[in-house]
Amino acid sequence: MPGTPLRLREGKPVRINVINDAGYPNLIHWHGLYLASEQDGATEEGSPIIQPGNSLVYSITPKPSGTRWYHSHAMAMTDLTKSTYSGEFGFLIVEPAAGDPGRYDREVLLATHLWEGDWVSIQDIRKVRRPTTGLRRCSMPQRSASGCSGMATNSR
Repeated sequence: MPGTPLRLREGKPVRINVINDAGYPNLIHWHGLYLASEQDGATEEGSPIIQPGNSLVYSITPKPSGTRWYHSHAMAMTDLTKSTYSGEFGFLIVEPAAGDPGRYDREVLLATHLWEGDWVSIQDIRKVRRPTTGLRRCSMPQRSASGCSGMATNSR
């Protein structure tokens, strides 16, 4: 199940204390926010790992407003008991600084999760010969339902 939704106000600084009780090295990545690299929650950006039993305080000023998400950035690989596979993710809602985010009858937060068994991390690709996954990467952000829509592609 997803974690607790976090509701923040755009531009209002917050401190979020993350305690790692997962039993393995972990960290939290914040999607869609303008953050300093050490607060981003990705080791490749310079964020520190939180060792089991330790904690880390993320000091962030959430910008821009909108519905985002946070998730574990631990490398679970095929272990479905770790990281996002075990529910280490949640919604991050940044309310606009200017006031009312809009009118609606009911707020429904819906998370779907797809696990691709042949997906590998960039760390794995660096360790071993790159596997053939059949996945293609479009050179432009537009995609069709069948993949790249008539654009040049890069095999990755």
